[in-house]
Amino acid sequence: MNSKNYESFFLIWIFFFIFIIGFIGTFIFSIFTSNIRKYQMITGLVSDKNQIMLFVSYKQLHWLYRNHVVLIDGKKVNFSIDRNLPSTLSKKNQEFYQVYLSVPIKSYSINDAIIVGFLQERVSFLSVFFEMWKGG
Repeated sequence: MNSKNYESFFLIWIFFFIFIIGFIGTFIFSIFTSNIRKYQMITGLVSDKNQIMLFVSYKQLHWLYRNHVVLIDGKKVNFSIDRNLPSTLSKKNQEFYQVYLSVPIKSYSINDAIIVGFLQERVSFLSVFFEMWKGG
């Protein structure tokens, strides 16, 4: 059976394979380059106007010194550490530090409880996928 050039499916197959290869390449590139930010939430107390008091562990204290942005009500807010009182509380062989953060907050009054989130780490999409695949 003879076919004319415009009836040939060869060009369609070439475009199909180029599309599939490009799609798979884009998918693999996006998996390996995407990072998911993992935040940890801590409850604090508004101790003064634009000041929050937190009790944090040693590891969390290092996270606070490493970061310059916290999450308050789902919004990123810049902060600075006013003072750090070392080892004010001990519980189950773990020391906690009292930290005062200087944060511009408007909708809270003194002695209100507030939830503060700060960046713990960045994890890849693949690690989250395999962790969900294992069921944990």
